[in-house]
Amino acid sequence: MVAGAGNVEAAAALRARWERAEAKARAADLAKLEERARMRDDDGLRAGCRAWMGAHPPKELDGAEGRRQAVRVLELWPHDRAGPWRGDGRAELLRYFLDGRSGGLDRAAVARAAEALWVPEADRARLRLLAGNRYGWERVLGESKTVGSLEWTTFFAELARAELAAGRTDKAAEALGRIAPRARGECAVLLVRRAYAEAAGDAADAEEAGRLLAAVREARVGPEAWSTAWSLPLCVEAESDEGADKGAELRISFVAAAPALLAWDVNSGRRGTFVVGPEGATLGVPLDGLQGVAVVSLPVLAGPRPAIVSASRRAATAAPATSARVADVAGMERLNSTSP
Repeated sequence: MVAGAGNVEAAAALRARWERAEAKARAADLAKLEERARMRDDDGLRAGCRAWMGAHPPKELDGAEGRRQAVRVLELWPHDRAGPWRGDGRAELLRYFLDGRSGGLDRAAVARAAEALWVPEADRARLRLLAGNRYGWERVLGESKTVGSLEWTTFFAELARAELAAGRTDKAAEALGRIAPRARGECAVLLVRRAYAEAAGDAADAEEAGRLLAAVREARVGPEAWSTAWSLPLCVEAESDEGADKGAELRISFVAAAPALLAWDVNSGRRGTFVVGPEGATLGVPLDGLQGVAVVSLPVLAGPRPAIVSASRRAATAAPATSARVADVAGMERLNSTSP
Protein backbone atom coordinates (compact mmCIF):
# COMPACT_ATOMS: atom_id res chain seq x y z
CA MET A 1 0.00 0.00 0.00
CA VAL A 2 2.83 2.36 0.88
CA ALA A 3 4.65 1.45 -2.33
CA GLY A 4 1.48 1.89 -4.39
CA ALA A 5 1.03 5.38 -3.01
CA GLY A 6 4.49 6.29 -4.30
CA ASN A 7 5.81 7.15 -0.83
CA VAL A 8 9.29 5.82 -1.48
CA GLU A 9 10.84 7.10 1.73
CA ALA A 10 8.16 5.36 3.79
CA ALA A 11 8.54 2.19 1.71
CA ALA A 12 12.32 2.20 2.26
CA ALA A 13 11.89 2.67 6.00
CA LEU A 14 9.27 -0.07 6.13
CA ARG A 15 11.52 -2.46 4.22
CA ALA A 16 14.47 -1.76 6.54
CA ARG A 17 12.25 -2.29 9.59
CA TRP A 18 10.99 -5.58 8.16
CA GLU A 19 14.53 -6.79 7.45
CA ARG A 20 15.61 -6.08 11.04
CA ALA A 21 12.55 -7.83 12.42
CA GLU A 22 13.00 -10.77 10.06
CA ALA A 23 16.66 -11.18 11.06
CA LYS A 24 15.66 -11.30 14.73
CA ALA A 25 12.80 -13.73 14.06
CA ARG A 26 15.06 -16.07 12.10
CA ALA A 27 17.61 -16.18 14.89
CA ALA A 28 14.92 -16.77 17.52
CA ASP A 29 13.18 -19.50 15.53
CA LEU A 30 16.47 -21.25 14.80
CA ALA A 31 17.27 -21.23 18.51
CA LYS A 32 13.96 -23.02 19.11
CA LEU A 33 14.93 -25.67 16.56
CA GLU A 34 18.27 -26.15 18.29
CA GLU A 35 16.46 -26.65 21.60
CA ARG A 36 14.13 -29.27 20.09
CA ALA A 37 17.18 -31.06 18.69
CA ARG A 38 18.83 -31.05 22.13
CA MET A 39 15.65 -32.51 23.61
CA ARG A 40 15.60 -35.16 20.85
CA ASP A 41 12.06 -34.13 19.98
CA ASP A 42 12.07 -35.36 16.37
CA ASP A 43 8.38 -34.75 15.78
CA GLY A 44 8.57 -31.21 17.10
CA LEU A 45 11.83 -30.61 15.23
CA ARG A 46 10.35 -31.87 11.96
CA ALA A 47 7.30 -29.61 12.32
CA GLY A 48 9.53 -26.72 13.36
CA CYS A 49 11.77 -27.07 10.31
CA ARG A 50 8.74 -27.02 8.04
CA ALA A 51 7.43 -23.93 9.82
CA TRP A 52 10.82 -22.22 9.64
CA MET A 53 10.92 -22.64 5.89
CA GLY A 54 7.35 -21.42 5.53
CA ALA A 55 8.08 -18.28 7.52
CA HIS A 56 11.64 -17.55 6.38
CA PRO A 57 12.35 -18.14 2.66
CA PRO A 58 16.19 -18.25 2.43
CA LYS A 59 16.40 -16.04 -0.65
CA GLU A 60 14.80 -13.10 1.17
CA LEU A 61 17.95 -12.45 3.25
CA ASP A 62 20.82 -13.85 1.21
CA GLY A 63 23.80 -12.83 3.33
CA ALA A 64 26.42 -15.00 5.00
CA GLU A 65 24.38 -15.29 8.20
CA GLY A 66 21.21 -16.14 6.29
CA ARG A 67 23.08 -18.89 4.43
CA ARG A 68 24.55 -20.22 7.66
CA GLN A 69 21.04 -20.45 9.10
CA ALA A 70 19.74 -22.23 6.02
CA VAL A 71 22.59 -24.75 6.20
CA ARG A 72 21.82 -25.39 9.84
CA VAL A 73 18.11 -25.92 9.20
CA LEU A 74 18.98 -28.58 6.62
CA GLU A 75 21.35 -30.24 9.10
CA LEU A 76 18.70 -30.25 11.83
CA TRP A 77 15.86 -31.52 9.62
CA PRO A 78 15.24 -35.15 10.67
CA HIS A 79 14.03 -37.92 8.37
CA ASP A 80 10.71 -36.85 6.89
CA ARG A 81 8.04 -38.16 4.58
CA ALA A 82 8.57 -38.15 0.82
CA GLY A 83 7.94 -34.84 -0.91
CA PRO A 84 7.89 -33.15 -4.35
CA TRP A 85 10.72 -31.13 -5.88
CA ARG A 86 8.37 -28.14 -5.87
CA GLY A 87 6.48 -27.22 -2.74
CA ASP A 88 8.59 -29.02 -0.13
CA GLY A 89 10.76 -26.98 2.24
CA ARG A 90 13.71 -29.36 1.93
CA ALA A 91 13.57 -29.05 -1.87
CA GLU A 92 13.51 -25.26 -1.58
CA LEU A 93 16.66 -25.40 0.53
CA LEU A 94 18.41 -27.75 -1.88
CA ARG A 95 17.54 -25.60 -4.92
CA TYR A 96 18.83 -22.57 -3.03
CA PHE A 97 22.16 -24.29 -2.36
CA LEU A 98 22.50 -25.64 -5.91
CA ASP A 99 22.18 -22.09 -7.26
CA GLY A 100 25.78 -21.16 -6.53
CA ARG A 101 25.65 -21.60 -2.73
CA SER A 102 26.86 -25.17 -2.14
CA GLY A 103 29.90 -24.37 0.00
CA GLY A 104 29.98 -25.61 3.59
CA LEU A 105 27.15 -28.12 3.28
CA ASP A 106 27.01 -31.28 5.40
CA ARG A 107 27.04 -34.29 3.06
CA ALA A 108 24.80 -36.41 5.28
CA ALA A 109 22.20 -33.64 5.48
CA VAL A 110 22.17 -33.24 1.70
CA ALA A 111 21.78 -36.99 1.18
CA ARG A 112 19.05 -37.32 3.81
CA ALA A 113 16.95 -34.55 2.26
CA ALA A 114 17.58 -35.46 -1.40
CA GLU A 115 16.79 -39.15 -1.08
CA ALA A 116 13.35 -38.35 0.36
CA LEU A 117 12.37 -36.11 -2.56
CA TRP A 118 11.25 -36.71 -6.14
CA VAL A 119 14.14 -34.90 -7.83
CA PRO A 120 14.67 -34.48 -11.60
CA GLU A 121 17.48 -36.67 -12.96
CA ALA A 122 20.16 -34.07 -13.54
CA ASP A 123 19.55 -32.40 -10.19
CA ARG A 124 19.49 -35.78 -8.45
CA ALA A 125 22.91 -36.55 -9.90
CA ARG A 126 24.20 -33.12 -8.78
CA LEU A 127 22.95 -33.69 -5.24
CA ARG A 128 24.51 -37.15 -5.05
CA LEU A 129 27.77 -35.68 -6.29
CA LEU A 130 27.51 -32.98 -3.64
CA ALA A 131 26.83 -35.66 -1.02
CA GLY A 132 29.91 -37.62 -2.12
CA ASN A 133 27.81 -40.58 -3.28
CA ARG A 134 29.71 -41.78 -6.34
CA TYR A 135 27.72 -44.99 -6.67
CA GLY A 136 24.52 -42.94 -6.50
CA TRP A 137 25.31 -40.48 -9.27
CA GLU A 138 26.83 -43.19 -11.46
CA ARG A 139 23.58 -45.12 -11.11
CA VAL A 140 21.56 -42.07 -12.19
CA LEU A 141 23.77 -41.72 -15.27
CA GLY A 142 23.45 -45.40 -16.08
CA GLU A 143 19.65 -45.30 -15.93
CA SER A 144 19.12 -41.95 -17.67
CA LYS A 145 18.10 -41.67 -21.32
CA THR A 146 18.94 -37.95 -21.52
CA VAL A 147 22.66 -37.94 -20.60
CA GLY A 148 24.53 -35.74 -23.03
CA SER A 149 21.70 -33.24 -23.45
CA LEU A 150 22.05 -29.60 -22.42
CA GLU A 151 20.34 -30.17 -19.06
CA TRP A 152 23.37 -32.20 -17.95
CA THR A 153 25.91 -29.42 -18.59
CA THR A 154 26.09 -28.19 -15.00
CA PHE A 155 26.46 -31.71 -13.60
CA PHE A 156 29.35 -32.66 -15.86
CA ALA A 157 31.12 -29.33 -15.25
CA GLU A 158 30.79 -29.87 -11.49
CA LEU A 159 31.90 -33.48 -11.86
CA ALA A 160 34.99 -32.44 -13.81
CA ARG A 161 35.86 -29.90 -11.14
CA ALA A 162 35.40 -32.50 -8.37
CA GLU A 163 37.59 -34.99 -10.22
CA LEU A 164 40.29 -32.36 -10.64
CA ALA A 165 40.14 -31.55 -6.93
CA ALA A 166 40.69 -35.25 -6.22
CA GLY A 167 43.65 -35.40 -8.60
CA ARG A 168 41.88 -37.61 -11.16
CA THR A 169 42.68 -35.70 -14.35
CA ASP A 170 41.69 -38.62 -16.57
CA LYS A 171 38.21 -38.71 -15.00
CA ALA A 172 37.95 -34.94 -15.37
CA ALA A 173 38.70 -35.26 -19.07
CA GLU A 174 36.04 -37.95 -19.36
CA ALA A 175 33.45 -35.70 -17.71
CA LEU A 176 34.32 -32.76 -19.96
CA GLY A 177 33.98 -35.02 -22.99
CA ARG A 178 30.38 -35.83 -22.07
CA ILE A 179 29.24 -32.20 -22.15
CA ALA A 180 26.98 -31.40 -25.09
CA PRO A 181 28.99 -29.70 -27.89
CA ARG A 182 26.61 -26.71 -27.91
CA ALA A 183 27.42 -26.04 -24.23
CA ARG A 184 31.21 -26.21 -24.43
CA GLY A 185 31.54 -22.46 -24.85
CA GLU A 186 29.62 -21.69 -21.67
CA CYS A 187 31.28 -19.87 -18.79
CA ALA A 188 31.36 -22.70 -16.22
CA VAL A 189 32.56 -25.21 -18.81
CA LEU A 190 35.40 -22.96 -19.98
CA LEU A 191 36.49 -22.35 -16.38
CA VAL A 192 36.86 -26.05 -15.67
CA ARG A 193 38.30 -26.79 -19.13
CA ARG A 194 41.11 -24.30 -18.50
CA ALA A 195 41.69 -25.76 -15.01
CA TYR A 196 41.90 -29.24 -16.51
CA ALA A 197 44.31 -28.15 -19.24
CA GLU A 198 46.56 -26.52 -16.65
CA ALA A 199 46.49 -29.65 -14.45
CA ALA A 200 47.22 -31.86 -17.45
CA GLY A 201 50.11 -29.67 -18.59
CA ASP A 202 48.43 -28.79 -21.90
CA ALA A 203 49.59 -25.19 -22.27
CA ALA A 204 48.04 -24.75 -25.72
CA ASP A 205 44.57 -25.83 -24.62
CA ALA A 206 44.84 -23.79 -21.42
CA GLU A 207 45.66 -20.74 -23.51
CA GLU A 208 42.78 -21.41 -25.91
CA ALA A 209 40.31 -21.95 -23.07
CA GLY A 210 41.57 -18.77 -21.41
CA ARG A 211 41.10 -16.80 -24.62
CA LEU A 212 37.53 -18.05 -25.03
CA LEU A 213 36.81 -17.42 -21.37
CA ALA A 214 38.09 -13.85 -21.60
CA ALA A 215 35.70 -13.21 -24.48
CA VAL A 216 32.76 -14.50 -22.44
CA ARG A 217 33.79 -12.54 -19.34
CA GLU A 218 34.18 -9.37 -21.36
CA ALA A 219 30.60 -9.46 -22.67
CA ARG A 220 28.90 -6.07 -22.55
CA VAL A 221 27.24 -5.05 -19.28
CA GLY A 222 26.09 -1.53 -20.23
CA PRO A 223 22.45 -0.36 -20.18
CA GLU A 224 21.70 -2.06 -23.51
CA ALA A 225 22.76 -5.48 -22.14
CA TRP A 226 20.11 -5.68 -19.41
CA SER A 227 16.80 -7.46 -19.98
CA THR A 228 13.52 -5.57 -19.90
CA ALA A 229 13.08 -6.87 -16.33
CA TRP A 230 16.56 -5.58 -15.44
CA SER A 231 18.42 -8.85 -15.17
CA LEU A 232 21.99 -9.46 -16.35
CA PRO A 233 24.01 -12.72 -16.43
CA LEU A 234 27.73 -12.36 -15.72
CA CYS A 235 30.57 -14.83 -16.19
CA VAL A 236 32.45 -14.57 -12.90
CA GLU A 237 35.70 -16.04 -11.64
CA ALA A 238 36.06 -14.87 -8.04
CA GLU A 239 35.60 -17.96 -5.86
CA SER A 240 39.29 -18.44 -5.06
CA ASP A 241 41.98 -16.02 -3.97
CA GLU A 242 43.48 -16.28 -7.45
CA GLY A 243 40.19 -15.66 -9.29
CA ALA A 244 40.31 -12.92 -11.92
CA ASP A 245 37.30 -11.18 -10.32
CA LYS A 246 38.50 -11.46 -6.71
CA GLY A 247 37.58 -8.21 -4.99
CA ALA A 248 35.95 -6.84 -8.15
CA GLU A 249 32.45 -5.42 -8.48
CA LEU A 250 29.78 -4.58 -11.01
CA ARG A 251 29.26 -0.84 -10.68
CA ILE A 252 25.92 0.57 -11.86
CA SER A 253 24.92 4.24 -12.05
CA PHE A 254 21.30 5.41 -12.14
CA VAL A 255 19.27 8.57 -12.75
CA ALA A 256 15.59 9.03 -11.89
CA ALA A 257 12.92 11.66 -12.49
CA ALA A 258 11.35 10.72 -9.15
CA PRO A 259 12.52 8.66 -6.15
CA ALA A 260 12.39 4.87 -6.49
CA LEU A 261 13.17 1.99 -4.12
CA LEU A 262 15.08 -0.86 -5.75
CA ALA A 263 16.49 -4.17 -4.57
CA TRP A 264 19.61 -5.90 -5.82
CA ASP A 265 19.55 -9.66 -6.10
CA VAL A 266 22.23 -12.18 -7.06
CA ASN A 267 21.00 -15.56 -8.32
CA SER A 268 17.51 -14.59 -7.07
CA GLY A 269 18.81 -13.97 -3.54
CA ARG A 270 18.06 -10.58 -1.98
CA ARG A 271 21.33 -8.83 -1.07
CA GLY A 272 20.02 -5.35 -0.28
CA THR A 273 17.78 -2.40 -1.11
CA PHE A 274 18.55 1.19 -2.05
CA VAL A 275 16.86 4.43 -3.10
CA VAL A 276 17.52 6.31 -6.33
CA GLY A 277 16.55 9.99 -6.24
CA PRO A 278 16.63 12.77 -8.86
CA GLU A 279 20.30 13.38 -8.04
CA GLY A 280 21.13 9.80 -9.08
CA ALA A 281 22.83 6.89 -7.34
CA THR A 282 25.63 4.38 -7.82
CA LEU A 283 25.55 0.75 -6.68
CA GLY A 284 28.52 -1.60 -6.39
CA VAL A 285 27.65 -5.32 -6.58
CA PRO A 286 30.59 -7.34 -5.17
CA LEU A 287 31.62 -10.39 -7.17
CA ASP A 288 33.55 -12.18 -4.40
CA GLY A 289 32.46 -15.73 -3.66
CA LEU A 290 30.86 -16.22 -7.07
CA GLN A 291 31.92 -18.65 -9.77
CA GLY A 292 30.49 -19.30 -13.22
CA VAL A 293 27.30 -17.56 -14.29
CA ALA A 294 25.88 -15.14 -11.72
CA VAL A 295 22.63 -13.37 -12.51
CA VAL A 296 22.26 -9.84 -11.11
CA SER A 297 18.70 -8.49 -10.94
CA LEU A 298 17.33 -5.07 -9.97
CA PRO A 299 13.62 -5.35 -9.09
CA VAL A 300 11.73 -2.10 -8.39
CA LEU A 301 9.95 -2.21 -5.04
CA ALA A 302 8.38 1.27 -5.08
CA GLY A 303 8.18 4.27 -7.37
CA PRO A 304 8.83 4.55 -11.11
CA ARG A 305 11.68 2.63 -12.70
CA PRO A 306 14.80 4.81 -12.98
CA ALA A 307 17.27 4.62 -15.86
CA ILE A 308 20.65 2.91 -15.90
CA VAL A 309 23.20 5.47 -17.08
CA SER A 310 26.19 3.14 -17.09
CA ALA A 311 27.37 -0.23 -15.84
CA SER A 312 30.88 -1.65 -15.84
CA ARG A 313 33.02 -4.28 -14.16
CA ARG A 314 35.61 -2.75 -11.86
CA ALA A 315 38.77 -4.47 -10.72
CA ALA A 316 39.68 -4.83 -7.05
CA THR A 317 41.89 -1.75 -7.23
CA ALA A 318 38.99 0.52 -8.20
CA ALA A 319 37.65 2.95 -5.60
CA PRO A 320 34.49 1.78 -3.82
CA ALA A 321 31.15 2.85 -5.24
CA THR A 322 29.74 5.99 -3.64
CA SER A 323 26.65 8.10 -4.07
CA ALA A 324 24.99 11.04 -2.40
CA ARG A 325 21.69 9.25 -2.54
CA VAL A 326 22.15 5.49 -2.24
CA ALA A 327 19.84 5.37 0.74
CA ASP A 328 20.88 2.64 3.14
CA VAL A 329 22.04 -0.06 0.73
CA ALA A 330 20.72 -2.69 3.10
CA GLY A 331 23.76 -4.94 3.55
CA MET A 332 22.53 -8.33 4.65
CA GLU A 333 25.56 -8.81 6.89
CA ARG A 334 24.69 -5.73 8.94
CA LEU A 335 21.01 -6.56 9.18
CA ASN A 336 21.51 -10.22 9.96
CA SER A 337 24.01 -9.46 12.71
CA THR A 338 21.62 -7.10 14.53
CA SER A 339 21.18 -8.29 18.09
CA PRO A 340 17.72 -9.73 18.82
